[in-house]
Amino acid sequence: MKKSKLPKTFIILITIINFLFFSFLQSQSIIDAFLIGNNTTILRGTQQDGLITPRDLDFHKDANRQNELWVINEGGTPYGNNTQYIETVCIPQNSNVTFTIYDSYGDGICCSFGNGSYNVNVCGVTVTSGGNFGSQESTSFNVSTCDDACAENEVEVVISILTDNYGGETSWDIVDDDNSTVYGMHADAGGSTVTYYNAGQDNQWAEYRKDSFSGHFMHTASAIAMSENGTFANTLDCQDANNNTNGYFTGCTLWDSDTTIYARINQNGPLLGSHIDMIHQSPYSEGIASAGGNVYWLFDGYHNAICKYDFGAPHQHGGDDHSDGRVWRHSVVAVDRVPGLSSHMEIDPVSGWLYIADTGNERILRMDPNSGQIAQSLDPYGETLQGYWRMSGTDWEVVADSNMTYPTGLDIYDNRLLVSDYANGDIIVYDITQDPVVELGRIETGLSNEIMGLKISPEGAIWYVCSNANELYQITTMLMGDLNGDGNYNIVDVLLCVQFVMGLADLEEDELNRADMNYDGVIDVFDVLLIVDLILD
Repeated sequence: MKKSKLPKTFIILITIINFLFFSFLQSQSIIDAFLIGNNTTILRGTQQDGLITPRDLDFHKDANRQNELWVINEGGTPYGNNTQYIETVCIPQNSNVTFTIYDSYGDGICCSFGNGSYNVNVCGVTVTSGGNFGSQESTSFNVSTCDDACAENEVEVVISILTDNYGGETSWDIVDDDNSTVYGMHADAGGSTVTYYNAGQDNQWAEYRKDSFSGHFMHTASAIAMSENGTFANTLDCQDANNNTNGYFTGCTLWDSDTTIYARINQNGPLLGSHIDMIHQSPYSEGIASAGGNVYWLFDGYHNAICKYDFGAPHQHGGDDHSDGRVWRHSVVAVDRVPGLSSHMEIDPVSGWLYIADTGNERILRMDPNSGQIAQSLDPYGETLQGYWRMSGTDWEVVADSNMTYPTGLDIYDNRLLVSDYANGDIIVYDITQDPVVELGRIETGLSNEIMGLKISPEGAIWYVCSNANELYQITTMLMGDLNGDGNYNIVDVLLCVQFVMGLADLEEDELNRADMNYDGVIDVFDVLLIVDLILD
């Protein structure tokens, strides 16, 4: 790494002059540091936390809750009808756990539509059994100690399920009461969430939640988006949320992120769980982006279009009044899905453009969310809405369509667009301040057919989920401008760089790398000014 060869007095003069005009300089994005390659990848979540086919993730938008990372699970393969299943789970000795069995229709597994039943056995003793319940039934117990087929210091819990005429409605989980560890589960077609509190920190912990009516409202959940008002919405990658072969009744669902409400109220009826709204006009919806308030943009895989959903005023928790909902379908923005893959979207906070992973067409699009005009009124399917329209004249364009196979994950941070390619695991970084958009480089994860969702944390770390391995990862990198490596930008970093430029001190190799803010191979006054810019920002 070179240093400037200008005379010291001249350097000082240039430093003072440039400092007065530093606001005119554009600092590099923190994301660019990932392209140098000095990155660290950390496994942050596993199936033990409750991850089962995770497809997307998002950080909470509340300033006091930005360390909360929410991951949404697709849901599992349903049980067959009138079939006996015996499953075993090994749990640490003397653990306090809760077994919960769910029925997504709300009529238990006995005795209106078949004679189903369940039994949970520990150390040869039945701790709970039944079948005649509503939406769910829970039993808490201590697993104690005994000799069985599990490893030393573990106890075997045997779960026997005889399904009724609708086995696909049945699911269960067994969760530690003290630390929320999910020891075992069978998920139905309804998705679930895992919230990571203090995400990425030493005291990170996870909480798994599944609404008892998620068989409809999170049926084959494919994407999640948080709004700054405390709501979040998810899309459904299915044809019909009621499993009707000839039906097309599905779209996206709105929830309250209040943890005293979400997946906590109406879990046994009489209302439909804790959801606060749903509009059913987009089968096979693959991606979602918050537009603020209760307005979301949706990737409609059935109509091959991008839709705007305005839920209006949410109904009561578990209600079903959708009459104030409005939907605008931008059919001119022609997209295509790939079955089983998500197609994520995000609004650039600077330009306002909506960026879209058009997975089936192997490209990235962007559209002006404020463009277009109503061309036709449409008849809503299966529900009454305030309005449903087909739009025309939408402004949109292709921004990238080379060297990518299945773009799925997508996020925007600090003027950089990041896209994950499901096919090879590359994370592609684009500079969206230039026109046309420029690819800056790629982060190679080597995880082919895995990465489904991608998100950048508020401090600039990259997070992604592996949908088949049921894992969550965080990528961190060397922080450019943080010369002393304390994780913060401050006057110490400026002084170290100034002393080096003036020839008054030497820097270690890692300090030199962090000091080269504009990546030109020379440490000079411009790097000093860019560090100052970071501090003042």
